[in-house]
Amino acid sequence: MRTRGSRVTVIVGLVVAFLLGGATYGAVQLAGASGPGTTYYACLTKAGTLNHVGTATPTKCAPTATVISWNSVGPQGAPGATGAQGLTGNTGPQGPAACGGIPHDGIDLHGCDLHGANLRSAALTSANLAGADLSFASFDGGGGDGGNLAGANFTNANLANADLQYTEMQNANLTGANLTFAILNGANMAGANFDGATWYQTTCPDSTLSSANNPQTCVGHGI
Repeated sequence: MRTRGSRVTVIVGLVVAFLLGGATYGAVQLAGASGPGTTYYACLTKAGTLNHVGTATPTKCAPTATVISWNSVGPQGAPGATGAQGLTGNTGPQGPAACGGIPHDGIDLHGCDLHGANLRSAALTSANLAGADLSFASFDGGGGDGGNLAGANFTNANLANADLQYTEMQNANLTGANLTFAILNGANMAGANFDGATWYQTTCPDSTLSSANNPQTCVGHGI
């Protein structure tokens, strides 16, 4: 590490070399004499000594002396080499579904509030409606096989003519739902609630017709 004395010696040596090259008087600003650091000033005598060192331009230099200045911060060095790429972060949890847009095959509406929605003839094959509120919604002629409707609320929903075959509907609430002509064959309805549901010519999960069963419901036929 250079001491203050060694740094001054270097500065004096540079200025003496400058003077020997022909300069006799005037202000000399050394390389790096501008920047965010502190600028120092001094009188440099012909004998190569410094006096009146300070942060303000000296006013009492000898007539044969030269005013010099330098900065406590040197010039910026060249940029260093680019560092190695950091580790890849962990994948965050899945965010909530966007509860908008036109229903279509494969749409993700899980957990959405679709109370009273008009989904008549909507194509929802392989759609994700798990946990959605579909109370009083109308699926008349809509639906699609292979969807995820687990835990959805279909209270008083109109599912007449709906195609719900091979869907996941476990623990769904179909209280008061209209299942007239609905197709439920292959659907997983374990734990679903059908209190007060309307059954007429409904295709049950075991592919029987509700009207041919006794009683004329799908309870006990894959439910």
